[in-house]
Amino acid sequence: VRLHPDDAKARGIEEGDDIVVRSSSGEVRSHAKLSDALMPGNIAFPHGWGHNDGWRHANAAGGPNANLLASDDIADVEKISGMSVFNGIPVEVMRSEASESP
Repeated sequence: VRLHPDDAKARGIEEGDDIVVRSSSGEVRSHAKLSDALMPGNIAFPHGWGHNDGWRHANAAGGPNANLLASDDIADVEKISGMSVFNGIPVEVMRSEASESP
């Protein structure tokens, strides 16, 4: 997950740290990649497959499944198209406890 260095600093996150990205619908774990190409307050989450069963190619590709952050509630679909919203999802980003020093 890419995030602005200022956002990372405010959260005690450094390049390569394990992080948690959480929305109201789910959470995923990933690694931090700092980039000043992003506007502060935004993240970029390149899609990983993140499957755990059934699909050999997707399982082998690995990576977290960003779709887990999207809501499956019918009230949260895009109003005009009726499509699920996969962009602009409000999230919080925090350093994972796995990154904490003993």
